[in-house]
Amino acid sequence: MLGLSKILILRNYRLIKVLKKQKFFNALFLKYRYIVLDDDSDCTIKVLFTVSKKLIRKSVDRNLIRRRMKESFRLNKYLINTIHEKLLLIEIIYSSNAILSYTEINESVIDLMRQINIKFQ
Repeated sequence: MLGLSKILILRNYRLIKVLKKQKFFNALFLKYRYIVLDDDSDCTIKVLFTVSKKLIRKSVDRNLIRRRMKESFRLNKYLINTIHEKLLLIEIIYSSNAILSYTEINESVIDLMRQINIKFQ
C-alpha cells in the first residue's frame, strides 16, 4: 500500500509550536505556513495537515480531506527543491467549508508547492 511516509509527518509538539508562530500564505483552497530550520535529521521536509472542525463538522469528511491532501502531497513532493542540512516544516491548512474533489485539492497543493519553492530558494 502506498502512502505518505511516516517520517515526513510532523508530530513533534515543540516544532509545531515554532511553526504556529509563522504567518499564513494562501494557495487557492488551502492556507499554509512554513519555516526553515538548521537540523541534523535524516529528513529534509516535515508536513502537518490540518482540517478545522469549525469548517467541516463530520470527522469522516475531515479525514477524507486529510487523506486527499496527503496523497496529493506524496505525488507532488518532487516540486519542492530541498537543501540538505536544512529542515523545512510545512503546515497545510484546509480553508474551504465545502468538501472538494481530489483534482481541486491537487491543484491547490501544486500551487502551494510552487509558491514554497519560489520562497524557499
